[in-house]
Amino acid sequence: GRDIIGHSHYDVFPEIGERWKALHQRALAGEVLHCEEDPFPRADGTLDWVRWDLVPWRQPDGRIGGIIIFTEVITERKQAEEALQESETRYRALFENAADAIVLLDLQTLRFIDCNDLACQRLGYTREEFVRLTVPEIEATETAKKVKQHITDITARGSAAFETQHRSKGGAVFDIEVRANVIHFGGRPALIAIWHDITARKQAEAERERLLHAIE
Repeated sequence: GRDIIGHSHYDVFPEIGERWKALHQRALAGEVLHCEEDPFPRADGTLDWVRWDLVPWRQPDGRIGGIIIFTEVITERKQAEEALQESETRYRALFENAADAIVLLDLQTLRFIDCNDLACQRLGYTREEFVRLTVPEIEATETAKKVKQHITDITARGSAAFETQHRSKGGAVFDIEVRANVIHFGGRPALIAIWHDITARKQAEAERERLLHAIE
């Protein structure tokens, strides 16, 4: 590192522009300044993000003798946050535009954490109502005890594919093909499940069986 003793702050950091110089003057006038995240262009053309504090430094007689500058480079944190935001945006787009109902389930409470619009429409609930439901409340064929055991088995295996029936808010029963996978969401295990409505297929199969028996 080069010797910076005797040099001004602006000699050491030539990338400091007029905005920063104005902020320094405000601190020298007695103002305490703070920013959680601020873009900071470097002299080489790169961009850093910084968190900073500017605090007046007072001499024993109370006069301001300078400023204390605290700067923390938070570029990696900012990039990580932007990457997470981008992944969440992609997740939400896939979630909402899927051809099937998709739900996210808390494995501890069996309560729904999230659902797409199609899941709400199929079962006749608003999103606010849906996220207050548990799996046994929409399950049309299994008891609450059997549902819990079934989910415990899926959790142990990590994934599962099976058929079941769900009951809508209005009482209609649907045949559903479920594909479920255990994921980590918010630091704890959760279950993401795709619900494919196979009611029409089941009805067609039943009608075919009826016709076959009639012929026999």
